[in-house]
Amino acid sequence: MATIADIQQWFAANPNATDAQIAAAANVAGVTADQISQATGVSVQDVISRISEAAPQAAQIVNQDRKSTRLNSSHLG
Repeated sequence: MATIADIQQWFAANPNATDAQIAAAANVAGVTADQISQATGVSVQDVISRISEAAPQAAQIVNQDRKSTRLNSSHLG
């Protein structure tokens, strides 16, 4: 599973990522809106709203609790 540090590293390596790119990467890595919120300091509601607008199909997945999915940081890139 991706850690908060993994997510922060992804954002640092992708400073110009669009909301759609963030949603796609989160979807592939099984990263939740809560994890993105923790990593970035953006409220969960704002994360969900931005992902919903950028990639509605990804919003359902990112908003789910994916704790049972075992992924590692290699999925973030």
